[in-house]
Amino acid sequence: MPGKHALSGTKTGIEETIEDMDRLAEFKSSAEGIVLGYSDEHIIDCHRIWNNHGNCPAISCLSCILW
Repeated sequence: MPGKHALSGTKTGIEETIEDMDRLAEFKSSAEGIVLGYSDEHIIDCHRIWNNHGNCPAISCLSCILW
């Protein structure tokens, strides 16, 4: 996830990805699907992620997972 915040950075592997999603849930965020595509070898899943909950740090970004 792009940016300079606790959730930014590249995640590698299933454990890091699940950990990141669990942390994202703490920010009471919402997501909207943008792109879902696949080939014989990969799946890409891109979302717009945001929150608007008073006490949580603001998040508004795009996130893509390549499986």
